[in-house]
Amino acid sequence: MLASTVPVDTSNLNEVFVIAAPIFIMSGIFYLITAIGLWTSATKAGLFGLWAVIPFIYFFVFAKMAGRPLWWGFLCFIPLVNIIILIILMLEISKRFGRGVGTGIGLCLLPVIFWPMIGLGSAEYKGNN
Repeated sequence: MLASTVPVDTSNLNEVFVIAAPIFIMSGIFYLITAIGLWTSATKAGLFGLWAVIPFIYFFVFAKMAGRPLWWGFLCFIPLVNIIILIILMLEISKRFGRGVGTGIGLCLLPVIFWPMIGLGSAEYKGNN
C-alpha cells in the first residue's frame, strides 16, 4: 500500500522567509561584531583569542580575564548562579581594562557594542592591578 500524498500549502513559506531571513542575517552580523570584540579583548589580556569566540569555552576565558580561578567557568553552567557569576566576571573584566561599572553592565546587556569598544578601542588590560 502506498502512502497517500497530501497537498502542502506553500503559500506562506515566502512570508516566513521574508520575516526570518533578515533576523538571521542581523543575528549573524551581531555575532560577528561581538566575536571580533571578544577575540581582540582576549588577545589584549594575553590569552589565545580564538578560545574567546567558542561557545561554552568563553566562560573560562572570562574567568581568566577577570583574574578568577578557572573553576569559576564551571559556575556559569549552574542555572541562576550563572547570572550572578557573569555579572561579577563582567564587572571585574571592565575594571581590569580600566573601565567602570557602566562598561561592566554594558558587557552583560549590550555585548555587541561594549566588547568591540574594549577590544578595538584604546583600553589596555591592566592584569592583576
